[in-house]
Amino acid sequence: MLIAGDIGGTKTDLAIYSIESGPHAPLAQAQFHSADYHSLQAMVSEFLAQVKVPVAYASFDVAGPVIDGHVKTTNLPWVMDEISLAKDLHLKSVRIWRTFRKTSGEIPGEAALRRNSFPRRLHAVLGDFRAPTTGLSR
Repeated sequence: MLIAGDIGGTKTDLAIYSIESGPHAPLAQAQFHSADYHSLQAMVSEFLAQVKVPVAYASFDVAGPVIDGHVKTTNLPWVMDEISLAKDLHLKSVRIWRTFRKTSGEIPGEAALRRNSFPRRLHAVLGDFRAPTTGLSR
């Protein structure tokens, strides 16, 4: 299972996907007011506790420059890094990506799913996402 999120200064969309269901059928999804949380870890932990679905991987789009898996968000007082997120959330792997222009009709976390670099089977299922990039994403 994979949790994907679009992390914004105002709101955050989180969704959980499985290989079996594919990228267009999230098993669970929710929207959060970002400023209500002191960290992404706190928000994701709450979401996972509510939905009670085990996940192994995560992919997050974040507003801000991502350098070597680290980012200081531009609109929130959050500092995130892939290693800490994986450790704190008990996940095998976490990827953080710089957000780029959203296209209409996108599902929660779609841009993050588009660029995942997780196990081949998961990538094969989620790899049908296509969107233009700005060249700023990693």
